[in-house]
Amino acid sequence: MPGSPTLPDPKTLPDLDFGEPLGAAQGVVFYSNLDDYYFSGEKSFCQSVYTGFKYQCVEGARRHMLNLYGCIFGQCGPAGELFGYTEVDNIVTGEKLPWVACKNGETKVKPAVGMTLIYPICKKMPVGHVAVIGAVIGSAVGWVVPVAVGDRAVTVPWQP
Repeated sequence: MPGSPTLPDPKTLPDLDFGEPLGAAQGVVFYSNLDDYYFSGEKSFCQSVYTGFKYQCVEGARRHMLNLYGCIFGQCGPAGELFGYTEVDNIVTGEKLPWVACKNGETKVKPAVGMTLIYPICKKMPVGHVAVIGAVIGSAVGWVVPVAVGDRAVTVPWQP
């Protein structure tokens, strides 16, 4: 499936404790959720706005968008359903702003730092995944985008 990341072998990755920093995108720190199967049930708030459960991928993406743009996408169940969302809310004005989805392999939009990357629900990721693009390496032929999958940072292809 285009856009599905190649996941690293977990045996080759260092163990990260819950809440340990994974890295940052545009100054917003993302934290380890321990592993793909751990769910803390702890609610997370930023600027008095509920962002999700610590430190799930949805929480990190919502916190990033809130800190940098003052906007937040709606609450969701599995991360994979975010691809169907069409707007975000400005938390100061209450204004609804467009949020445009671009399918990997079917778009001419070049990925950029700060964009939200959403992966669909699939066998390898039964709830999908959402991440923030932290860097873009490449050319118009193809780009490589470092993102976090589960609690690990990986590099995934982005196909124009």
